[in-house]
Amino acid sequence: MDLNYVLIWMVLMSCVAALVIQLKRRQWGWVTLFAGLLVLTLLLLVLAQPVAGLVAGACWALFIVLPLLGNKHLARLVVRQDYAKALRVAMVIRVLHPLDGWWGLPVLLTSLNYAKQGDFARAEELLQRCKDFPSQFGQDARIHLFRLRGAWDECVQWAQSPAGAQVLKRNVTLQILYCRALGETGDLHRLLTYINERQASLQPDGAAIYHQILLYTFTFCGHTQGVDQILASQTFAHLPKSVQEFWRASAAMAAGSATAAARLAALPTPEDGSLLRAVEQRLSRPLVIAADLLGEEEQQALEKRYRDVLGEVRYQATAARTPPVGTYTLIALCLAMFIVELAYHGSTDARVLYFLGAQQRYGILIQGEWWRILTANFLHFGWVHLAMNMGALLIWGRILEPRLGTWRYLVTYLIAGMGAMWVVTLSTTRLNVISVGASGAIMGLLGAVLGTALYGWLRNHVTLARKQALVILALVVLQTSFDFLTPMVSMTAHLSGTVIGFLLSLILLRFQPMAGVRTAHG
Repeated sequence: MDLNYVLIWMVLMSCVAALVIQLKRRQWGWVTLFAGLLVLTLLLLVLAQPVAGLVAGACWALFIVLPLLGNKHLARLVVRQDYAKALRVAMVIRVLHPLDGWWGLPVLLTSLNYAKQGDFARAEELLQRCKDFPSQFGQDARIHLFRLRGAWDECVQWAQSPAGAQVLKRNVTLQILYCRALGETGDLHRLLTYINERQASLQPDGAAIYHQILLYTFTFCGHTQGVDQILASQTFAHLPKSVQEFWRASAAMAAGSATAAARLAALPTPEDGSLLRAVEQRLSRPLVIAADLLGEEEQQALEKRYRDVLGEVRYQATAARTPPVGTYTLIALCLAMFIVELAYHGSTDARVLYFLGAQQRYGILIQGEWWRILTANFLHFGWVHLAMNMGALLIWGRILEPRLGTWRYLVTYLIAGMGAMWVVTLSTTRLNVISVGASGAIMGLLGAVLGTALYGWLRNHVTLARKQALVILALVVLQTSFDFLTPMVSMTAHLSGTVIGFLLSLILLRFQPMAGVRTAHG
């Protein structure tokens, strides 16, 4: 398998898929980047095809993969409120991706760090200098200034002004803070109306954004169970315990609890100036009792939203919280067999691969060597083939193994792999052609992930599961297109493995649901 060819396909497919998503989200910086990389790759195909994939792949890794990974790490640091480390990460990210407001991100993180240290004067001064910049960075500085001062009435007035309303349509940071400001000022009717009207556009921006808005909604509406469930989601897994307690106590205050103020006053906040100020503001301006304002229909809508979140959090609970032992074991076995191939000097030698157990129609059907449909799944044709399969196994294995459990996961992997090899054996007409690789089994895992996502969607009505199912279907289509146009790749093995894994996951889930997912109502 030619690495250059694989990289060309990988870059082209990722750029096209990302362009569709980013155009919908109107992230023009990413649109520019993906469109530019797409044009660069096509030009390289015309002018320098032998190195087109290598050059485009290097640009893809440097300007797309690294910023995205860095941003994911940055988000965890911000949730953890480790602004000093987040600042160092942001300094690197903004060089690789200076668009979409990331160039000014270090300034915002510096102000947050000042506020956490209790130096509000320096934090406000920094934001004040930047709030009138004619860019998204200037907008974000103004928004963070509202938050820092606790100027909720002023935030609502600006967001509802003609100029602020235009920013509200496209600035996610303002959408989040606007929801909090409505809750802080006791305008619960407008808060719920805004979320209902914008839900379709808020959810595609990402689970973390939607969860942040739901945290505010449940808090100010006094729905303590909803707050507990949102804080149990992966979005807030790294949120400091003291901050979690602040929101729980605030929800209790909105629910009318007589002990809420005492819980807030007892919070340990000496090392967090921002939290200390938030507690002082909450105690000086208690929240309204939500039950006095919300009607029966609003209460029912809030309860439905809670059930949806309950199902989603339980669905997310199947994410890996312990090492995926089964996945690591399979990777170790494939690596061990590749070492054996190298010992025989034949990782790309058909004779060596046949000797070690490659799939072959003649050997299986004529000579009765049935074990080949198993052993062929642990052999690979060269290091590129091995690296691609092991990377995919690590990605999908870490998702699927916690959902099914290790033993059901291993059964799915082996049956999908052997089933794919058996279908290839029956479908080919050439007796002596060999086939090796874990891709059939890995596509079986992909099919099983699709099965578990459909289970979460249809059985528990989890919006996140529906999104994952659609993403998996898109990946299957892209993989099939790649297989169709790529020589030496078995589309038959990939499609049959996907179908087997999908059906097998539905059978297994019929007898034992996913861990942590029973019903969205219980």
